[in-house]
Amino acid sequence: MKIISRKEAKEQGLKFYFTGLLCKYSHVSLRYTSCCVCAECREIYIYKNRERVREAKRLCYQKKKEIYLERNRIARKKNIERYREKQRIWRKNNRDRINECQKKFEKNNPEKIKKYNIAWRVNNPEKYKKGFRRENKKSVQDLRDGYIRHLILRDEKIDIPDCLIDLKRQIIINHRLIHEHRFTDLYDQKY
Repeated sequence: MKIISRKEAKEQGLKFYFTGLLCKYSHVSLRYTSCCVCAECREIYIYKNRERVREAKRLCYQKKKEIYLERNRIARKKNIERYREKQRIWRKNNRDRINECQKKFEKNNPEKIKKYNIAWRVNNPEKYKKGFRRENKKSVQDLRDGYIRHLILRDEKIDIPDCLIDLKRQIIINHRLIHEHRFTDLYDQKY
């Protein structure tokens, strides 16, 4: 390691400097330019006093929250592509975690989801119509083909072997529950 004095490190704007001398606990390592503390001693202190350090950081963040948020906003604007790339990679690697959190949020906040969907439809009428036309096309094609067998696994995490969907009336009837409905005579035929 290159030996550099604290004064030179300050002039160059470095976070650490190295003297090659032992600290009072016999460590030969980098020292912080701001406070002259041995980096290894600092790590040991943090490890031994984890809870105290966490609490101090939390309190400091609460006091200076706006400053930190503003710094992050500025940094993000300067390096927007780098942040987007990091975000893409994180999302790709944590797909299951994202889906789990999203499902939990949807389950706990159905009203918010409803309001969001309505607002999206109002703000994006062209996209909504386009998607609606696509769904209509599918339903017309399905009507031509007659009744369709589907597995419903997306909305409910129940293993339902088969389901009949009558797209004309928008009726979904589970094979297990057919006898409980009054539509049993419609579905006497086996598909």
